Amino acid sequence: TAAGFDSYLPAFATMIPALVKAYDAAPASDPLKAKLERQIGVLRNWNYRWGADSVATGSPRCRTCVITWRPSAPSSPPGRARRRSATTGRTSSST
Repeated sequence: TAAGFDSYLPAFATMIPALVKAYDAAPASDPLKAKLERQIGVLRNWNYRWGADSVATGSPRCRTCVITWRPSAPSSPPGRARRRSATTGRTSSST
């Protein structure tokens, strides 16, 4: 279906405004404010869509922020290794 190929990333439509708001609320003296100014500017103007021409998802500098960010993965059960598929990026357990 068309929805399966929609480039809109709705989770970021919730997370990014909260991140930008926190950035804006940080004091000007915070050293991270100057360091993150460029990246926050990109995210502030992002339309939450992925694509080859998307700076937020296509740029190596911002990709770290948007695409590879994820909450900590749950730890593996004892005695089981977790491996990431090179083709899908998904994690699977092995014994």
